[in-house]
Amino acid sequence: MATVDENILARSDIDPANPRVVALKTLAAEKSFNSCYDENTINALQALWVLHWHTLGPDGTGVNGSGAVGSVKSEKEGDLAISYGSMDITNTKDAYLAQTQYGMEILSIRKANIFGPRTKMGPCC
Repeated sequence: MATVDENILARSDIDPANPRVVALKTLAAEKSFNSCYDENTINALQALWVLHWHTLGPDGTGVNGSGAVGSVKSEKEGDLAISYGSMDITNTKDAYLAQTQYGMEILSIRKANIFGPRTKMGPCC
């Protein structure tokens, strides 16, 4: 079973010992994931939340890397310019997560478990 740190290292080159990442791991650990996930998936989700928040940066502007998602809308070869299309997501929480590739992975995991067996009711992430 992969730990949160192992999941972070598998998906990025971010140092899990970085003080900001340590603080984000504490926040992610406080998120309540209900019993519809096993421990391995919970560790992966916590790592994805850390990476999502880290990519968005401390002020939510995306200063810590592109993490851009969406279909490529246009490209330009000289001086390299790429534009991304919108994700067409109307739910506010989904739109927040759709800002990074890691948030999109969280959405994918959450949507895959919508019809799974549950012992408790409530949102999965």
